[in-house]
Amino acid sequence: MQKNYEFIYESKNEQFIPDQNKKYLLYYRGCFCPPHRGHFESVERFIKYPNVKIVINQGGSSTRHGVPSKLNYYIWKCYIYALIPNHKKRVFLFKNIDKMDLLLSHKNLLNIDNIIIFGAEEAGRDTSQQHFLKVYDKFMKLSQKSFTFLITQRPLLSSLSATKFIENVNKYKNGELSLDDLTYFFPKNLHNQQINWIITDLLKHNLY
Repeated sequence: MQKNYEFIYESKNEQFIPDQNKKYLLYYRGCFCPPHRGHFESVERFIKYPNVKIVINQGGSSTRHGVPSKLNYYIWKCYIYALIPNHKKRVFLFKNIDKMDLLLSHKNLLNIDNIIIFGAEEAGRDTSQQHFLKVYDKFMKLSQKSFTFLITQRPLLSSLSATKFIENVNKYKNGELSLDDLTYFFPKNLHNQQINWIITDLLKHNLY
C-alpha cells in the first residue's frame, strides 16, 4: 500500500496549521469520561479555519469513573451549543460509531481531502505510531484519503484530566471544595448555570 499518511508531533510552541487549499475532517474520538476544558480546547482551536470540519465521536461508557456515556454526550452538546457559533455546519457529534465510512457518507462530510486523527502522546513514539496505524489500517485502505495523525502533548495531565475532574467533583460533594474550584475543569465562557446543571447531573451517579 502506498503511504498516504504522516505523523505530526505538536509542542506547546509549535502547532499544526491546516493548508488553506485543502479540505479537512478532524476526527476526535475518545472516552471523554467526562469531557473537560482540555478536550474542548483541542477542538475549539480549529474553529477559526473555515476549511476544517470536526467530528467528535463519543465512545465512553459507565465503566470509567462511573459517568454514563449518555451524560458525556450531553456535556459535549452543552459545550458545542453554548460556545461554538454556527456549529451545525462545522461540528458533528456522534456516539459510539465504529465504522468511519458511515461518517464520511454523511452529507455534510463529503469532498474531504485529508483526515486528521487527533490523539495524545501517551507512550513512546514507535509504540503510539504502531497503535494508530493498526487501529486505522482498514479505513486507510478503503477511504482513498490522505491521513494526518496529529499527536499532541498533554502538559497539564497531572491537573487537567477526567480523573482529576471526577476526583474534585467528589471533593465538592464532601464539602472539601467550592463550586468555584470546579470551574477550572470547564471551558472558558461557559455560563455558571450550565456548569451547575452538569455538576448536578454528575452527582446523581456513583463516581469513582
